[in-house]
Amino acid sequence: MKNIKYISAVAVILLGLGFSAYASDNGIRDITSGALNINTATAQELSMLPFVDRQTAENIVSYRDSNGPFSGIDELKNVNGITRTLLDDLSSHLKLDGSSDFDPYVAL
Repeated sequence: MKNIKYISAVAVILLGLGFSAYASDNGIRDITSGALNINTATAQELSMLPFVDRQTAENIVSYRDSNGPFSGIDELKNVNGITRTLLDDLSSHLKLDGSSDFDPYVAL
């Protein structure tokens, strides 16, 4: 019984990851709103952005800690895990100053 639960949990995770990859590659849009300040956001907050996993979020914070605040959104392309396509998809949810008003849970 434990094996079935474990296999089921792994299958759900893999399906979710597969859909995220599919959605990203096929232009499916997210339903989030607002923008997140990349100069003050935590890794946890950054990982709530569409198509940003925990490791990429940690890479963003690590880059910022090493290089100082981002001076432009395009500077994110220097972060390991950020592709041009991902940056294009995220740009409307990112800002450099002011308070964050990003909401990942906007209802349809």
